[in-house]
Amino acid sequence: MPHNQERFVSFLKKELGVFLQRHFPHDPGIFLSVLNVEVSASAEEAKAYVSVFPENRADEVQKELKAARGQARHYLANRMRRRRRIPKILFIPTNIEHEMRLEKLLEKVKNT
Repeated sequence: MPHNQERFVSFLKKELGVFLQRHFPHDPGIFLSVLNVEVSASAEEAKAYVSVFPENRADEVQKELKAARGQARHYLANRMRRRRRIPKILFIPTNIEHEMRLEKLLEKVKNT
């Protein structure tokens, strides 16, 4: 991955995390975290993998995240400099326990 794209992905991850923490309306008992961001080759679309805690509220939060995609894009447009195109944001919920289990399995495979 080219250096500029790495910087852009890192910027998106950080700023989407700030957006979710400060500007996304959610109940005080819900914790949201951006685990990873993937940007398409043309930088027209960005997939943000978000973990939701507690997991039983993930469906409710997913609906709210879908409605807030435009707000997130507008927030990013205000935070970015010298960028003509702002990618479309897709929030994808992930199960953190599932992610941890996959990482452990991958580590086992690497060590064998």
